[in-house]
Amino acid sequence: MELQAEVLEALRQVEISSCGGRACIRVDARAPTWRNGDGEYVLVDGR
Repeated sequence: MELQAEVLEALRQVEISSCGGRACIRVDARAPTWRNGDGEYVLVDGR
């Protein structure tokens, strides 16, 4: 439940747009990345 609350709070800070008809978000290119079995993650550039 706590993890779900953290994810929902993070989603409130994301700027989502449409890029050529596909969903896209603004990322912070200077931020470190994280890898796990699901792929690579990058911090988003929050609002």
